[in-house]
Amino acid sequence: MHTHQNPRNFLTFLRILSTLCGCLALSACFNVVQSQHPVDHYILEYPSPQIEAGPPVGAAIRLARFRATPPYNTTRFLYRSSQFQRNADEYHRWRSQPGDMVTFFLARDLGQSGLFGGIFVDDTRADTAFRIEGIVEELYEDNMGPGQTAVLSVTATLLRTDTPDISQQLLLQKTYSTREPFDGRAPAAMVAAMSRAMARVSTGVIDDVYRKLTELGNGPQNPDASQ
Repeated sequence: MHTHQNPRNFLTFLRILSTLCGCLALSACFNVVQSQHPVDHYILEYPSPQIEAGPPVGAAIRLARFRATPPYNTTRFLYRSSQFQRNADEYHRWRSQPGDMVTFFLARDLGQSGLFGGIFVDDTRADTAFRIEGIVEELYEDNMGPGQTAVLSVTATLLRTDTPDISQQLLLQKTYSTREPFDGRAPAAMVAAMSRAMARVSTGVIDDVYRKLTELGNGPQNPDASQ
């Protein structure tokens, strides 16, 4: 018994097979090109702000690792081009997580201000009476206006840890929000603007913490008081 193959069906099969092979080849090429695209990593860069204040206070402060809200807990650059949307840039990223980045620069600036008895990060064993915790509320590029703007919003909380009375532990809680405009769409321009934003946030935190500790009687210290 012999079977006869329909030539039309066979040709149709070949066309379908050829199309599938072409699609697979294009997909493979696209993936190769995509995987070879370089990913650039960025960090903030700015000098520690010069704080104009009185003499240093004697209080030492422990700085907890800041967290970031879920939409911004990523190293990818985020941008806003329309309402209710946040899109990510796959090829331009922060070198570290936003919470870690803000924690590092705030600890650096608090220490270099020279206004406090000592600044300790959360993984040290130093016993301190005061603690700063915080959340990165927003960190993104806003493209909805006439130009581009770097947006940074950080909530910082100053706590007293040497008392069991919860009602006395909260000393300060404030959200520091800033918007820094910049020109052009180069990632480096956005990073420079975000660096300026972080400097402003850091200045605000340091000023408020110093003022609160001074009000509590932890300073200012007079270097001649013991003479």
